[in-house]
Amino acid sequence: MSIIAQIAHNRRYRNAQNGIIRRYLAEPKGWSAHAERCKQFIISALSDIKPQSVCIMGSGWLLDVPIDSLLLQCQRVVLMDIVHPKQIVHQHGHNPKISFVSTDLTGLAPYLNATPRRQLNYNDVCKQVEVNSIDTQPYDMVVSLNLLSQLPEGIIERLRKHLSLSDSQIIDLSQRIQQAHIAQLPKDKSLLISDIEEEFYDEQHRLVGSTPSVFIDLQQSPHTQRWDWVFDTHYAYREDCHTTLKVQAIRM
Repeated sequence: MSIIAQIAHNRRYRNAQNGIIRRYLAEPKGWSAHAERCKQFIISALSDIKPQSVCIMGSGWLLDVPIDSLLLQCQRVVLMDIVHPKQIVHQHGHNPKISFVSTDLTGLAPYLNATPRRQLNYNDVCKQVEVNSIDTQPYDMVVSLNLLSQLPEGIIERLRKHLSLSDSQIIDLSQRIQQAHIAQLPKDKSLLISDIEEEFYDEQHRLVGSTPSVFIDLQQSPHTQRWDWVFDTHYAYREDCHTTLKVQAIRM
């Protein structure tokens, strides 16, 4: 990737991250409640698994990460995301227990960046999903944090600029990306927290519609929790309704 392309690539994701913090500040009650549920779910797993090393996939602003608890119990905390907010790096970069890993968590970005636009092919992209993976085995505990529903979005957005994708292809590719992510979470030492469905409400709080955000069946376990995330009450996400996300947290 050229330097100019890399700058543009990082800028897109930094803009997305800035959008997250703006939405958090605009919706403090709903977002803080969701973040606290995430933290408590992770803290509970820490008590049981007692890991010495933890990898947080999708660490972002650490809004939903119990970083103090992690540092108290663990010798190594790996924060993994495609880019890291500069403020977070500045705040925690000096801590010898913390490592920042910048990587595309779908594994597809290197392929898309190296493939000329005219040579992009839907079937080739699907095949590439299956061969790209991140090695999560070295860690005692791995957390996929509010990430699963978001993984296909950036890839599909890039592909739609160059390919004509049908609705069925978009769903199929989303399934492949999400399933590949699940497959790389090591068994018996992973946590998955993700919204799985968007619900839309009118001003009288009547349900007017819903759409899935995860397109695969998630396994159940005795350590599964569910809650509602009041995501948007200011018509910023959908201009015609409020949005609540159905969240599922699983110890895998």
